[in-house]
Amino acid sequence: DESSDQGSIYIWNGFYEGEGGYRAGVNPFNGDREFYIQISDEFSSPPADGEWQVIFSGVGGLVDMWIANNTMDVVFNDGKEEQGTLAVPGTCKNAITVASFVSKLTWRDFDNNNLTFDSKGIIKEGQLSPFSSRGPVRNGGYLKPEIAAPGQILVSVYSSSASAFEPYSIFYSGDTRYPNALINQDGDHGLSSGTSMAAPHVTGAIALLFEQNPALTVQQIKEMLFASTTKDAFVGSVPNTDWGWGKLDVLRALSIAPVDDTPREFLLLPARPNPFSNQTEIIYEIPSLTDAGVVELAIYNSIGQKVRTLLNERKSAGSHNIFWDGRTDQGEAAGSGVYFLRLQMDSWKSVEKVVYLGSF
Repeated sequence: DESSDQGSIYIWNGFYEGEGGYRAGVNPFNGDREFYIQISDEFSSPPADGEWQVIFSGVGGLVDMWIANNTMDVVFNDGKEEQGTLAVPGTCKNAITVASFVSKLTWRDFDNNNLTFDSKGIIKEGQLSPFSSRGPVRNGGYLKPEIAAPGQILVSVYSSSASAFEPYSIFYSGDTRYPNALINQDGDHGLSSGTSMAAPHVTGAIALLFEQNPALTVQQIKEMLFASTTKDAFVGSVPNTDWGWGKLDVLRALSIAPVDDTPREFLLLPARPNPFSNQTEIIYEIPSLTDAGVVELAIYNSIGQKVRTLLNERKSAGSHNIFWDGRTDQGEAAGSGVYFLRLQMDSWKSVEKVVYLGSF
């Protein structure tokens, strides 16, 4: 904890354990070595103007930093990455995380003004929304986001008990030139943007799938949604950490017949793509068992050294997938070459080969 004429800075190594508060040492829940940097804008010693540097020493590896809380405008200028920007709860493994894309460029507001958020004309209809958070998740092992839906300039009804014309409304623009910019021309609908606008499309699609077949399993729902997506020039090759499996297509999802998702035998499928440079998907299947044990999936190099443990937990019967991003357990990029995927549960095991081309 340092205070000087250049500002007040507090640096602490440890982790936050809910009710237990802050504790020193390695986080036992995920193995992270965490640190917190707090810069206080105290009146008596405000932070000095200019460039601030954070210098790390010791063993090399991947360092993730993000702004957790701020009372002033703070941005990362140099060295920042556009990937890995997903936050909780979008990083939840078993949830379906939805990306947002642009489905509208202009609209007419309540006062009949023709408006746009893109005065420079650089945003294209169909592209990923600039605010849509991107994967991969920090610890790897599973794809996020999984699917994309319209989420920019969405028009929907608003509550009749909460006037959209009042300053406290989320549809109040705060712009004296266009006070009703976020109220649709008909006065009965409001406009908003965000992944929170995209997610309800997928929620509604799932509701329709359940209405059609209430007996669907979670895995079947996911397979039907992801197998029916639209892929275009914006989406590119799937799966990827911007779009997941592509753009939601509800009608096509409803036309896909669900398949029996209960495997009859243990199975480790070949990784895809293979070879790979960004990430590869690993699919494995577990049959119905009354005494299922712990499933371990690990990556080994050509001389038998374990490089990465992707999975070490109990899994339910069914088809599962996990991703490897070419990194080691220490967060470092593995060298290009041949690696072996080893899946084991009790006395059963299977091995597949995968070729990593390195990160480009």
